[in-house]
Amino acid sequence: LLRNQWRAAGLGLGPAAGSASNDKGASIHGTSRAAAGPGPGASGRVAGGGTRSSGAEIAAGEARSPLILVLDEVLSALPWESMPCLSDQPVCRLPCAALLGRCVEAAQQRGGAASADSAFYVLNPSGDLNRTQSTLEPRFARSPWEGVAGQPPAREALYAALEHKDLFVYCGHGDGSKYVSADRLQRLPRCAVAMLMGCSSGALRRLGGLAPSGMPLSYLHG
Repeated sequence: LLRNQWRAAGLGLGPAAGSASNDKGASIHGTSRAAAGPGPGASGRVAGGGTRSSGAEIAAGEARSPLILVLDEVLSALPWESMPCLSDQPVCRLPCAALLGRCVEAAQQRGGAASADSAFYVLNPSGDLNRTQSTLEPRFARSPWEGVAGQPPAREALYAALEHKDLFVYCGHGDGSKYVSADRLQRLPRCAVAMLMGCSSGALRRLGGLAPSGMPLSYLHG
């Protein structure tokens, strides 16, 4: 599947150049070109003043700075994070470089990284994911975490938690847009760091000739 994605983008990764595996998140193996890192359209820095670390240094466990990918509409469809050379590398995506400053500013306002003690969860709001709830609820329903399980959250209580908590965890169907308005998210003065764990919760959808959009972008704007 991943090989077909690369081939569809015109990068010519055929059987002779590499192979794809679905094990542990699906990784791409093959030529040095495929393992060299993000191609045109990707941006970010690697530890060492922006120079690329050698294979020996990486194998020795050298700490690497976070890599931020800012990709165009074509390259964003490729699974860059699954490349072997990035398996031990902190990687994230941003839709545009302008949001990087917003993210840094938000982190500074909360005094650094999000606190795991300030969290709100929404677990199985549709009530039909019994195994998911029985597995995660004993871990989630511990003080000081707050949240709801097995039922939809009260809308105003959810927005209050998104504004005042450091961390928001959603485990349910889709991206949770049934319970959270994208427009309201973008108007929040502050938004918790969101972990969306649902099928296609991170997917962006193209609407005609417009740029892809989706709930993950709304959380970033919040």
